Amino acid sequence: MSELPLAGINVLVTRAAEQSKGLVSDLTSRGADVTVIPAVSFHPIAEPEGFGQAIADVQRYESMIFTSVNGVKSALLLIEKEGLEPRSLPPALCVGEKTARAWEEAGGTVAAVPEQFTAEALLDSLDADLAGRKFLLVRPEVVKTELGAARRGRGATVDEIVLYRTVAPGEGGEALRGMMAEGGPD
Repeated sequence: MSELPLAGINVLVTRAAEQSKGLVSDLTSRGADVTVIPAVSFHPIAEPEGFGQAIADVQRYESMIFTSVNGVKSALLLIEKEGLEPRSLPPALCVGEKTARAWEEAGGTVAAVPEQFTAEALLDSLDADLAGRKFLLVRPEVVKTELGAARRGRGATVDEIVLYRTVAPGEGGEALRGMMAEGGPD
């Protein structure tokens, strides 16, 4: 019998393929038999509505807001296309250390990361009165939070730009159904 804690256990990982490597490596190193079936993938929007105008006058914003690494990646593609560098942009408010690290590794400055990695915690980390302050929120097509609306409710101007969409790949569903029909993961 193996001394690895997850030896002989089949674990299903549904993270997007480009984001599952670290988790798969950790599970495998502990003895797990890992099956990766991505439940979603992320697709940047080639020409997001309002991005050109926002980035042309980006210095009017106090901060850019990133809620995920995917937002950073999508923004970087567009920023590079505009001939800009992250270090020339306003500092970022980031939900999560990985999001902040992605922005910093690209050359951007991070102004804040909340202790809890949620959009609500990010909002709570700011002053209660946001009157007159301007933010650029880059986000996915569908969001779980009303971060922009909450900031506007506290007096801020928030321009929201949809940079990417989350897509459920069809082949993932078929593979998952097949796996479940065969008894599923442990």
